[in-house]
Amino acid sequence: MPARDPLGRRGGDCAAGANDNIEKGCIMNYTIKTQGIMCGHCEAKVESALLAVAGVTDAEADHETNVVTVEAEGVEPEQLKAAIEGASDTYKVLEVAAQ
Repeated sequence: MPARDPLGRRGGDCAAGANDNIEKGCIMNYTIKTQGIMCGHCEAKVESALLAVAGVTDAEADHETNVVTVEAEGVEPEQLKAAIEGASDTYKVLEVAAQ
């Protein structure tokens, strides 16, 4: 496995588009705008659902801003959306942005 640079990229190959980075196994950071996360219990439920997805290494939900941040390797945005929306009928994903 190639060495990672300080930003988590493997061998410097992770500067291309998000889809290329997912295929290369790069660590990706996602900001997910949501609807329906109302309290600390909701935050914990969303975080647990995301951490159950293979490749997700960190997840933080904020019910005040309805934003979830995720760090993952080799995970498609659709998997993150499915995990959040599968955690409750009231949680909806409005947008998934990769950084």
